[in-house]
Amino acid sequence: MKKIVCTLFLILTALTAQAQEPKCSWSDHLSSLWHSDQYDFVLPANTWHNRLAYSHQKIKEFNERPWGAGIGKRFYDEDKDLHSMIAMVFLDSHDDPEPLIGYQFQKKWYYGEQQDFSLGLGYSMGITARSDYSWVPFPYVAPIFSIQYWRISLENTYIPGKKGNGNVLFTWLRIEI
Repeated sequence: MKKIVCTLFLILTALTAQAQEPKCSWSDHLSSLWHSDQYDFVLPANTWHNRLAYSHQKIKEFNERPWGAGIGKRFYDEDKDLHSMIAMVFLDSHDDPEPLIGYQFQKKWYYGEQQDFSLGLGYSMGITARSDYSWVPFPYVAPIFSIQYWRISLENTYIPGKKGNGNVLFTWLRIEI
């Protein structure tokens, strides 16, 4: 499992990083993250079900307000890219609690004179569990894109799927505290 996670990390980091030799290893990033004293408050904001993948009646049955909360830990590396861990619980599409714990990486592009505004693109991977899967924990890997101003970031992921399954845009706020 560790080999799979490391391979995924290296592939996804290579896709979002500039063409250069890595400056530190996976274990260095995890160690920096574990010892970081920078924390985040995570607030789920919206769950949008793709209207092309579900019937109008089915969408009416879904919860699109994922009430919940979470906590995170972060550090910015030497390239000002974001590494974070989050743990949160929110109400899923069926109004059942869904716990999630994971690692996130975002390549960041900064704008403005003081660089208070940034765009991010990256990935998240971790473990979650859902009532419709009998609460059996399962791994996930998902893309992340974000818009950040100062200490507040609007972060999104799209869970792909097929007709009647998946195809969900999940949005949350990450507030650096």
